[in-house]
Amino acid sequence: MFPLQLPPMLWSSDAAWDEISRCPPSLIATAFGLALPAAMVPPAILLHATDLGSAHYLPALSASGWQFVELALFAAQLVGFLMVLSLVRAVAGTRGAKASRRDAFMLTTVSLLPLWLSSLALIQDEILPVLAIPILAIGASVALLKRGVRCVLGIREDIVALELSLVAIQGGVLAWAATMVVLLIPGLPAQ
Repeated sequence: MFPLQLPPMLWSSDAAWDEISRCPPSLIATAFGLALPAAMVPPAILLHATDLGSAHYLPALSASGWQFVELALFAAQLVGFLMVLSLVRAVAGTRGAKASRRDAFMLTTVSLLPLWLSSLALIQDEILPVLAIPILAIGASVALLKRGVRCVLGIREDIVALELSLVAIQGGVLAWAATMVVLLIPGLPAQ
């Protein structure tokens, strides 16, 4: 999969999904070549953003506090990833589709790329893109997963593909948020 294949995969291009289905990458290649590096982007961007001006976002948070937030963010992303992965397999199974580990892992990885890349909004200082881009990324993740479910798992009914996508992405976002809350509330130093 090439980065330029990602945008057309959102709405129309079955070619990239068909190529991935024909020659699926191994779990190890997907994990260490795509998922893990992409999941490291948000903590790295947050580190960069806080180095340049943490006072812009949360002025009272110390450097060690930001490092804890970055670690919590990475852990929350892994929990969210695992939740989306398990929901893809579970919901597909209830709808009569068989999602192998490799297919579910690949679908989850590709569908979460927009969420991981949305952290690039932190590079600039305007608040509107920082708020809007992640919301758009959630929509893009749902669209990618819906297209991928149709092409890779063979679910042809639009409503079933959309249902699976919404359940999986919402579950992942909720797992991410819950993990962030559980880690950050007791872990942040009192100011």
